[in-house]
Order: sequence, then C-alpha cells, then structure tokens
Amino acid sequence: MSMLVSVRGGSAFQKKLASSAIEFAKKELLPKIHRIAITVKLRKFHSDEGNVVGWCTYDDLTKKNHRVFTVEVCMDQPLEGFIKTILHEMVHVKQYAFAEMQQQYEEGKHRTIWKGNDHTKTAYTKSPWEKEAYRLQNKLYVKFMKHSIIT
Repeated sequence: MSMLVSVRGGSAFQKKLASSAIEFAKKELLPKIHRIAITVKLRKFHSDEGNVVGWCTYDDLTKKNHRVFTVEVCMDQPLEGFIKTILHEMVHVKQYAFAEMQQQYEEGKHRTIWKGNDHTKTAYTKSPWEKEAYRLQNKLYVKFMKHSIIT
C-alpha cells in the first residue's frame, strides 16, 4: 500500500480540496513514508467540543510498517481556516508517524510523550507539538496556496 486517502462528508469541493491538501502535506512532511492510510472526516463540530476545529488520531498502534490515521475537520469554517486545519492535523500525522509524539495508556492513565519526555501536564498552548503544528500550518498554507488552483 502506498498512500491511501479517503475523504468522507462535506461538499464535492471540500472533498477535492481536502484530498489536495492532504496529498500536498504528505509530500512536504512525509516524503519517505510510503505506507500510510488517512481517513478524513469532514463534519460539523458540536458546542460541547469547545473551540476545536480538528482532530488527528493514530488508529493503528500495533503495526510498525503500517500507519493508519483519522483526521477530523470542521467543515463549517472559512476556506483559509479549513485548509489550515487540515495542514495542522497533517503535522500531527507526521509527529505520530515519526514517533515524535506518542499517546500511552497504562493502567487507566493517559500520558503524552514528546520526543521521549513526558508532557502529560503541559498546557495545550505550551505543548511543543501544538507549537510546531501552528508554526508549520502557516508555512504550509502559504506554499500550498502558491502551488494550488482552487476551483
């Protein structure tokens, strides 16, 4: 398997745009990763989810050579936010794929490990994985928009 992308939900335009952004981000962030599957769910987010507009989950934690991810994106965003959210979540895909970030569940406790260090108690705004994702989403967005034709 090479890269397999499946986009669910949203309009035909949103699906096409999401696929393009995922493929672009994969080339930029994961050029040497050949076996990866990404399911993108475009959906409405609910008020009980707070201000969240995207999620990334690493779905296959048992196989080392097969990476399976789900990226969820709020489809009710302005175009720029929609694209940036996808790119942001793809940074998290990169972080998981290279084991920079790991989620560990042991004895009912959740831990977040970043580059070998426990960051379970690190605030969201200070977390190194989010700082990287926000920084790279903006750089990727500029590059994506220069090389894309949005129709």
